[in-house]
Amino acid sequence: MLLGLTPSRRLLSVRRSLIQCRSVSSENTARKAAVDRVLSAFRSICGEDCVSLGEAIREQHGKDESVHKCRPPDVVVFPRCVEEVSSLAKVCHDHNLPIIPFGTGTGLEGGVGAVKGGVCFSLRNMEQILDLHQEDFDVTVEPGVTRKTLNAYLRDTGLWFPVGQSRSLPVYTLFLKGLPTI
Repeated sequence: MLLGLTPSRRLLSVRRSLIQCRSVSSENTARKAAVDRVLSAFRSICGEDCVSLGEAIREQHGKDESVHKCRPPDVVVFPRCVEEVSSLAKVCHDHNLPIIPFGTGTGLEGGVGAVKGGVCFSLRNMEQILDLHQEDFDVTVEPGVTRKTLNAYLRDTGLWFPVGQSRSLPVYTLFLKGLPTI
């Protein structure tokens, strides 16, 4: 593309590219500074063991089953209840940090990639079955409940949840990614 340009136009094009790279670099620096400022808040909300900056954990949460390359988040948090999710989300909102929800990483769309960095909310610790109404075929679950877990819970009721092919696929993924009742 640059070969057909005059030398002065090529230089101008290279300068524009450098300016764009510096702009992206300064955005990354600002985001990382924001993450550094909120780490203590994250730890106070969900505990030291539920906040990870480890490269392997971040890479695990930056890729799903899609063809897209790994885009790890800046930090991964592991909330255990709705109140923790709400508090963590408020901190992210106050510091303008993107939130990336993560179930089991079985998605095919590349939606877990942290394109602009941010905070990954790994919802695997939220695996409670909250309410069952057999007469209405209605069950309320937390986002970490898998189809296999739900069927084990339903085994003695005569009900079952036959949707999906993956035994570890979170139930919420099967129904519009996040509806609390099915």
